[in-house]
Amino acid sequence: MQIGNPTSAAPIRPVMRVSWSRQYCAEMRGTIVIDNDAGRSLCRKPAAVRAGDVLYCAGGFCAGDSIYIAFRTSDGSQYVVATGIARCDETDLRLTSRVGHHEATAPTRTDRPDIVVQERDVQLFWPS
Repeated sequence: MQIGNPTSAAPIRPVMRVSWSRQYCAEMRGTIVIDNDAGRSLCRKPAAVRAGDVLYCAGGFCAGDSIYIAFRTSDGSQYVVATGIARCDETDLRLTSRVGHHEATAPTRTDRPDIVVQERDVQLFWPS
């Protein structure tokens, strides 16, 4: 290899860069949308997400999967404010929350059926 001759220089290998999201975040498997009151309190400090506060869920997540937590404001806007680890499957959540139109039944995989995401598993995007 000659110095100063670009045609004979060894090809430059691209540097592998791992994006911040892939390095520090787990792959998100779904999203839950909670009501305005629960969302506003969650923005102030991490709190458990209860099945009664869930308006909508999507993504086909299972218990133990990482999920996004969003909330719908009173004017209909939606904001993703946190991530968390689901304690029940999406199908079970649809049966216990306002998402489903069925009579509430307890999910089979949790010891506290009303809690969808525990407080210790909530990670706010913008901690106050």
